[in-house]
Amino acid sequence: MSDYDDTNRGALFKNVKKETEQQPDYKGNLNVGGVEYWVSSWLKVSKTGEKYMSLSVTAKDAPKPAQTKPAPVVKQSLADMDDEIPFISNVCDYGTLPVSRQKQRSMNGLHVQGLWSGKAD
Repeated sequence: MSDYDDTNRGALFKNVKKETEQQPDYKGNLNVGGVEYWVSSWLKVSKTGEKYMSLSVTAKDAPKPAQTKPAPVVKQSLADMDDEIPFISNVCDYGTLPVSRQKQRSMNGLHVQGLWSGKAD
């Protein structure tokens, strides 16, 4: 084991494999308080002409973004669609469905239908 303590230290190295502008000019690592990070840096020029480095820091143990493909679009004709679509006109009793009309009108002594539609029957 090394006697060197790299806590709160890091290093950047020129990215010799850079192929596009989106890839960083420099890459490296950083240790902050014992936590390891990846560091990426891009060389940029401000509007006033001043050169600077833009940085991106990512925890080494952070999950990588999923490389998912969008779901394929499935085209369906109206003839293929199911006509059996459930329709809920009033949601009552906190999700217990279906609810009878009589139960809708008498729940807790309230006129539920009138509350949902904003008008009395």
